[in-house]
Amino acid sequence: MPKYLNPNDPKASSSFCGLITTAAAVFAYRLGLGGMYSSTEHFDEIHEHITALMHLIDGYEATDIKL
Repeated sequence: MPKYLNPNDPKASSSFCGLITTAAAVFAYRLGLGGMYSSTEHFDEIHEHITALMHLIDGYEATDIKL
C-alpha cells in the first residue's frame, strides 16, 4: 500500500514529493554539478536544506515529474 505524506490528500501529497524530488535533481545535476550555482554564497545552505527535505520525504509516494 502506498505511503503518502498527507493521506487525506494523496494527489497533492504525491505531487509535492515529486516536485521536491525534481527540484533536488535540478539543483544537484544541473546547477551544482554543472558549476552554474556552486560558486554562489548560498550554495551550501541550499544544498543542506534540499538534502534535509529529501530525507524527510524518502519513502513517501511521489509523482514522477519529467523535465
